[in-house]
Amino acid sequence: MNSPRENSLSQWVHEAPDEPDRAWVKDQMMRASKTGFINLSHYNLSSLPPIPDGVKEVKISNIRNLRELPSMPAGVEEIHVEDCPGLKISNLPRSTKKMIASNVKEVINFPDGLKRLNIGRCNSNYSLLPPIPDGVEYINVYEMNSLCELSLPPEGVRDLIISDCENLKISNLPPGIERMIVRNVKEVIEFPRGVKELEIDLSSVPELPEELASLELSGCKGMSTIGSLPDGLEKLKISRCKDLILPSTLPGSLSHLSVIFQDKVVWDISENEFPLGMTVSTYNVELPRELYGRGDVLFGNIHSEASLKFNPGDLVFGLSPSRAAVVSIARIWNGAMEKDILSQNILTDAVWDHGKMMSRQYRSDDEIKSSLNDAERGIEFKNFLQRHERYDVTNLNFWRLSEKELLAKTSKAGLEFQTKVRGGKVIFCVDNLLNVLPQIVDKDFHYGEAITAHELRWLYRNREDESIKENVIFSLGGKIVSHDTVFSHEGWGKYSEKHPLRKAADG
Repeated sequence: MNSPRENSLSQWVHEAPDEPDRAWVKDQMMRASKTGFINLSHYNLSSLPPIPDGVKEVKISNIRNLRELPSMPAGVEEIHVEDCPGLKISNLPRSTKKMIASNVKEVINFPDGLKRLNIGRCNSNYSLLPPIPDGVEYINVYEMNSLCELSLPPEGVRDLIISDCENLKISNLPPGIERMIVRNVKEVIEFPRGVKELEIDLSSVPELPEELASLELSGCKGMSTIGSLPDGLEKLKISRCKDLILPSTLPGSLSHLSVIFQDKVVWDISENEFPLGMTVSTYNVELPRELYGRGDVLFGNIHSEASLKFNPGDLVFGLSPSRAAVVSIARIWNGAMEKDILSQNILTDAVWDHGKMMSRQYRSDDEIKSSLNDAERGIEFKNFLQRHERYDVTNLNFWRLSEKELLAKTSKAGLEFQTKVRGGKVIFCVDNLLNVLPQIVDKDFHYGEAITAHELRWLYRNREDESIKENVIFSLGGKIVSHDTVFSHEGWGKYSEKHPLRKAADG
């Protein structure tokens, strides 16, 4: 015998005009009784049949003529309704734990058992939402421009997100909210007591809660000052706040700091204000130079130790992210200019325009002089390449090689020129290399043929050379590690030495 809901479904199909959408909906309903989930979308219908028993999750979207929700069975736990602009929502089952309502006409009431609420873009001119029941733990309200105030239950809410409610004033929120995100509202008069995580995009900020552990400011157009930072603050992130004057003091509890600006700014702060052992990540922010000399601070998870060993004339090698991090600190510490040579790729780009397809000539001396402060060094490297039968990338014997393969030659040439010809120092970053040494040894397609893999194999073959022992420093996470850490690593186990005549040059 059919259940009442199955009978209602058959009646809904047979009593209406024969339409393809109704047949599709019937099929969806039949499957939903077995899967426990139904997704009804983009149907040209003004009504829907009752949802079958056993369904736990209902999603309805883009049924633009729908005026009422279908009857829901007891036991539904999640209801997601979106882009049904004529729909009024009311009298959902008490079993509903999660509700999402976006771009509907009106929500008349919320189910008593609700735990998570997302509501936004409603067409009714709400100045105040319907009463939110006790027990709701998560609330996300967005794009409700007519909303003027927000009333929450006295306890239970842990996460509160409010965005793009331009007429909303926030005040008198209950204590107990642990995480709060507020973007583009009219005003926040006060934050609730007990907030631990706060993300804001506001033009001004009231006094910050004493319990605050994490603060993120993003955008914040017109905000000029933060005010006093709580003594217990552990994380601070500032992003794209162009009008903000950075604070001159930091709480001693701070362990993670991220500051990003679109335009270059100088932070007027003493290095002594930065707590011991903290991690600092910045973009377009000039920090006190003395801060880089402290061994306890991490810069984007990179220690400064290896960078501080860099002297003018040295070169940094390694994979791009770690190399760039070491170079960045070394550049600041040494006051290096834009045209100074800090890494091999700068030197290679100055002497050979490899970006041009089939480029088989080096740059002229005048071109090198215009791109490097130490032009003499660039010209010497060009001459070294031209004289070397295995490194001269303009040699027609290499015409079949790809740009990547030719760049591997210039990089190995750079190592030999720097360590053996010039007797200069190399800082080689082995981050994300030691863990893939077997693939580098086997020359597999992904790791083994990378330019940095060619460089590392060259160093391994020449590891007993005194110029390598004396002139190469290895960096891991910005900290200096021994040659044994690299050359005695078990990943080299299957490496086969080449014939002595080829040992010094091949990859």
